[in-house]
Amino acid sequence: MKKLKAGFYLLDVTFRRLTNGPLSPYEKWRIDRGDETLRLDYPLGANSVVIDAGAYRGDWAAQIAALYDPKIYLFEPAPSCVEVLRQRFRPNPKAIVQPFALGDADRMASLSSASDASSLFRNEESTVRIQVRDVCSVFEQLDVPSIDLLKLNVEGAEYEILTCLHRSAALAKIKFIQVQFHPFPADYRRLYSDCYSFLQESHEVQYQYPFVWESWKRKQ
Repeated sequence: MKKLKAGFYLLDVTFRRLTNGPLSPYEKWRIDRGDETLRLDYPLGANSVVIDAGAYRGDWAAQIAALYDPKIYLFEPAPSCVEVLRQRFRPNPKAIVQPFALGDADRMASLSSASDASSLFRNEESTVRIQVRDVCSVFEQLDVPSIDLLKLNVEGAEYEILTCLHRSAALAKIKFIQVQFHPFPADYRRLYSDCYSFLQESHEVQYQYPFVWESWKRKQ
């Protein structure tokens, strides 16, 4: 069934390409096989430091670990996912699971339970109380001179995280930023515009599929 659906999807995309129909950023991402290529292609090695914020069950981190063997900090607040991560990465001493979310201040918050789309900014009936910690304080406590790759898939919290890092000047210590922006909270367009403006000061776009995935490289 999955193969059949994928076949219909490709036929639909091919038809619209032939008829000059518009493709969405997600469709372009699928065509470019971004998950298998762009998201994994970084100049990392055994001495690199990677931050995976919104690690979920660790699929992306496992691929990065297999390719480059860096030190990886996995931030994931959902209790069910934390246990999965601990079991999955137990054999890897360079993978450190951190059972809390990152934000712009220390606080307790309600996390909606929606599998890989759990968010602090969705109103759902099913929620769990989680710990959020100030991203700037956390990064300072890691005591690393620089971060080679920061991946953010945090369902709306990316705006406050990036803003906090920018205001503290910590953003300039991050070589690559891979981020999925989301169309929430309510003022997400203004927040996205603000993030785009200050990211341009220290970084340059590597690839950009709006509200799918984009990557920024620190300027030399």
